[in-house]
Amino acid sequence: MNDEGCSIYENRPTACRYYPLGLLSLRKKDAVGDEKNYALVEEDPCLGHQENKTQTIAEYRKEQGLEEHDPLTREWRRLILKKKSAGPTIGKPSEMSLQLFFMASYNVDQFQNFVTSEQFHENYEIDPELLEKLKTDQLEVVKSGAEFMRHVLFGEETVKQKEGAWDKRNERMKTRAKELKAAAELQADHAAAAKKDKKDK
Repeated sequence: MNDEGCSIYENRPTACRYYPLGLLSLRKKDAVGDEKNYALVEEDPCLGHQENKTQTIAEYRKEQGLEEHDPLTREWRRLILKKKSAGPTIGKPSEMSLQLFFMASYNVDQFQNFVTSEQFHENYEIDPELLEKLKTDQLEVVKSGAEFMRHVLFGEETVKQKEGAWDKRNERMKTRAKELKAAAELQADHAAAAKKDKKDK
């Protein structure tokens, strides 16, 4: 905030564009999509309530640019909604899953590097045309982030894993673990030898 108000008003997030409307999403059991309802939030700091102007929700959404912004956040809302509605049935996300979620949600540059990396393509199949878009179009990266998180959190086949990729990954992890163990043992041997030499002297 500055003396003139919000300094990022032109690029404000979807929640700010909706305010003072509240968007309530409800996804019924076995339903394909979510049901949307709206509520008016009346708070003193919002001076918009003092304006002598009447609008429909559709008119307000269009005026605030929500027709353009909503599709970019819809999949993320569905992710949260599915997680909440599933409750404990899907279990607690792993630490790695949470790290991927926050990277895909809040660090688009890092997620872009991740999905265009050689390591990612060793494990997943990506259409060459989509790959080129991911390298240059961050809006495409945001959309792909939501799809990838459906795979990570719920096991959905939104990203196709290459055959045998999981076994190869596990084998690399086992090899790496052995290497780290061997290095630690060698370091311990050197430390013990140095301690013995010092004692003998």
